[in-house]
Amino acid sequence: MIINGKKIVLRPVEKEDYFLIFKWFNDKEVIDNIIGFRVNFPKEESLDWCEKAGKSNGKDVKWIIEISGKNPTPIGFVALYNIDPINKNAESGIVIGEKSFWGKGIGKEALTLSCDVGFKYLNLELIYAFILSSNKASLALYKKIGFKEEGILRKRVYRNGIWHNVISLSLSLEEWVI
Repeated sequence: MIINGKKIVLRPVEKEDYFLIFKWFNDKEVIDNIIGFRVNFPKEESLDWCEKAGKSNGKDVKWIIEISGKNPTPIGFVALYNIDPINKNAESGIVIGEKSFWGKGIGKEALTLSCDVGFKYLNLELIYAFILSSNKASLALYKKIGFKEEGILRKRVYRNGIWHNVISLSLSLEEWVI
C-alpha cells in the first residue's frame, strides 16, 4: 500500500532498500536512539530485513519514507509491528535515518499517516510505542500527535555503558484526531 502525504510518500519496503537499511542501522547516532538495534548490522541481515519487510505477514506493516518530488528521496522508515487483530492493537516505530531531515516535520507526517492507516484500515483500537527516555525528539514527536505516557520501564536498555529507562506511550482510537 502506497500512502501519499503532503511532503512525503510512504511506500512498501523493497529488497533493493537494503543498502539504506544497512547505512541507517550502522549509523551510531541514529541507532543510539532506537531500542532493539545495535551498530554493526551486517549487509546480509539488512537484505533479510528488507525481504521480510516487503512481504505481508499480517503481523507487521513497514514503509520507506520518501520525500515527494521528481526524484523521491528515501529518508527513513515507519512501521506498525506486532499487529494483534484480536486485541486490535499494534506497536509503532519510526526511524529517520537521514539526519539532515531531523527536526523538519517529516517524522510527524509519517507517524500521522501510519497511525491513520492503523485506525482506519487495520481497525485498531490502540497503537503503542516504547521509546528510550534519552530520545527526547521521539518522545516529543509521539506526544505531539496525541500519544499519552503510560509508564516507565526502568533500566530496560543497556547502551554505551549506561542503563536507560524506556517510556511506554499509547494512543487510542477515541483520542485520534486529525
